[in-house]
Amino acid sequence: MRLVTSFIAVIGLASVSLAQSASTGERELERIIKDRPAMDGILPRDDVIVRWVVRRLATGSNGETVKWDPTEPDLGMAQHVPSRRNAPAMVRITSSPDMSGQDKWYLLVFELHNLMHPAIAEGFERAARLPNVGQAEFVNALLDYEYERMARTNKFFIRYPIPSATKENAPFYFHALESRMELFKRSARDAMISRQSDTEYGKNVVDLYSAWYRQIRASPRSSGIRRAEQWDAHEGRESGQSVWPESFARPR
Repeated sequence: MRLVTSFIAVIGLASVSLAQSASTGERELERIIKDRPAMDGILPRDDVIVRWVVRRLATGSNGETVKWDPTEPDLGMAQHVPSRRNAPAMVRITSSPDMSGQDKWYLLVFELHNLMHPAIAEGFERAARLPNVGQAEFVNALLDYEYERMARTNKFFIRYPIPSATKENAPFYFHALESRMELFKRSARDAMISRQSDTEYGKNVVDLYSAWYRQIRASPRSSGIRRAEQWDAHEGRESGQSVWPESFARPR
């Protein structure tokens, strides 16, 4: 499966004035635009990217609302936290002026693609507890998971490009579409092997998921993570993914 980075792309809602009757997804998007005004006006309200983001904010990966958190990401330019028990999923995007509105749209869309279904998160946690799954294998599986989500995001933007994006006003957007995936994966792999990386981000990603592995191994088994039986009705069916991480052998 593929890893977990933190990107999130988004819309420009110059024309999105939300009334009390606005949907949950529209209200969350309005909050994003208010806190990240560079995204405003990039896309019209009826744009396919906007409509996809609104729907994804309303339903997440498992039918539950994704909440906007204006806090700066702990790692990288964007971040998500999957839903757990009674806590909703959350997304964050950087406020850095170095990232244009178009770039922030890419980050939002990526992070919404990257949302980990609770059943997938549970699968990773179950796998990490297996005696034959080491830290390197666990981190590798997460890298693969995120790599696939990057590929989905790039396919999405190749099909539905941001009309106003140029290499001058959206350097991250174009860099991501052209080379980000391979650079990211190589950087993270290098960090795993030698603790060195051509980017500090690659090293930080490895550290983050290594820490998750150690935390899972050190903690008692949890029965509180939702099984999310509705998995097949959502992303799992269309992507052909299993609840059990594909990178690990199923227990006999």
